[in-house]
Amino acid sequence: MLEQPKKKKSTQVSGSGRRFINSWLIVGVYLLVLAGLILLQGLLDHFKILPYALSFIPFLIAHIVVIILLAVVEFRIWSPSLPQEARDHGDPAQAKVLEINWTGWHRRLWNHPQQREYRMRVEVTREDAPPYEATMIEYLGKSHALTVGSTLAVKVHPQRPAIVVLAAEE
Repeated sequence: MLEQPKKKKSTQVSGSGRRFINSWLIVGVYLLVLAGLILLQGLLDHFKILPYALSFIPFLIAHIVVIILLAVVEFRIWSPSLPQEARDHGDPAQAKVLEINWTGWHRRLWNHPQQREYRMRVEVTREDAPPYEATMIEYLGKSHALTVGSTLAVKVHPQRPAIVVLAAEE
């Protein structure tokens, strides 16, 4: 059974939390830029610099550019990242759990039991390098019996050894 360590107050935001916050920041930025563009369009019309009918085209172009830029940023936030690369192409290693804390986040996947997100400080042992410490953030179900001192099969990103993920169970 998964040990339920005391939840510490942490100033760090977990991986899911960071993506969630960044997504809402993007929505906020979009709304601020939209309000600014509407204000600019109104000012141009009010001071007779550019009639509303003529300011509509530059407004529309600016609006589309902002949407495209924010979509690119959103894609970068949610696209497969370095941890996914480590899962797909990482080097196998062993890791000993030094510390494990629940981040407060959880998820439920279709037809799977609920999982909680844990931040783990681990000591990674690879064949070609001396042991070192790293931090992992992983979703774990109740079936994972992890405690301090547990040994895990992990994968390490080939170019960035600080990125360590659980190896897929086979």
